[in-house]
Amino acid sequence: MPGDISPGGHPPPSEPEPPSAGAPDPTRQPAAEPERAPVGSSQPPAAVRPLDTALLERAAAELGLGDALTPPVVAQLERFAAEMLRWNERVNLTRITGPGEIAILHVVDSLVCLRGVGDAGIPGRPLSCIDVGAGAGLPGIALQLARPTWRVTLVEAVGKKAAFLSHVTAVLDLDTCTVLHARAEDVARQAAHRAAYDVAVARAVAALPVLAEYLLPLVRVGGRMLALKGDRIEDELAALTPALSLLGGRLTDVVPYRLPGIEHPRHLVVVDKVAPTPEVFPRRAGEPARAPLTAAWRPPPGRAHAPRRARPSRHGGRSETAKRNRRGD
Repeated sequence: MPGDISPGGHPPPSEPEPPSAGAPDPTRQPAAEPERAPVGSSQPPAAVRPLDTALLERAAAELGLGDALTPPVVAQLERFAAEMLRWNERVNLTRITGPGEIAILHVVDSLVCLRGVGDAGIPGRPLSCIDVGAGAGLPGIALQLARPTWRVTLVEAVGKKAAFLSHVTAVLDLDTCTVLHARAEDVARQAAHRAAYDVAVARAVAALPVLAEYLLPLVRVGGRMLALKGDRIEDELAALTPALSLLGGRLTDVVPYRLPGIEHPRHLVVVDKVAPTPEVFPRRAGEPARAPLTAAWRPPPGRAHAPRRARPSRHGGRSETAKRNRRGD
């Protein structure tokens, strides 16, 4: 998210841009008289709702994601949007705040990850997913709501944002969602998390070579890394190749997609974990962002990597209550 600090401590690439001032906003509906709530209804008028649910459902259907949005899921997403906007008044969570913008640029964009999951899960087990640099909870919370049987972990290094995540997961009663206030590099060196996840996702966090070092150590062999990226990614893809050779990944697919009403295409980058990640990765907190991996990288001789302990959020929300089984290395 804009203003976020990435797990490596550097400002991340921006989230999908809202329309600029003075330009027509394709996610907004023509001005109309505010609707009045039905007599006896406890719902607010449609004009003040935090999420344009009708636009959300249409846009998701256009991208083949309509099955994820049952009425209970839509209701929970609207509640999530309301909490996000309320906290955004005092915590810098997002600059995307319009009901239509939230529907398209936040929720639908997050749900695109469902296209890349494939057969990453293990039959008979709930799929485990980790969202690194979760920020306001996207894509992780949107995925948890759309797929309630999944077990989702949200990793966020900024304390105030981790506090929001703990709050909103409690409000939404997401018992299978865990919040970790920690850096990605440190989480990946914990036995409970290293090579423990079927899928690792990230959105608006860092360039692809850096993301690979954050995400692949967390994924079991046979699992997947999913990265939501913007329009121009050719240079990032070229730089990703040597990083994957070091980290045990293989680029499987780059899926272009268009968000309804948005001019430029976006991309879902899919990377399979095909070999164990060497223990030297990830490097110390901050190093992946300062010096992204290249083909010329060599480990410093005698360099020890002492992990820091990831800690559950201390802000009254969900905490990590169960150790995860290691599935692959």
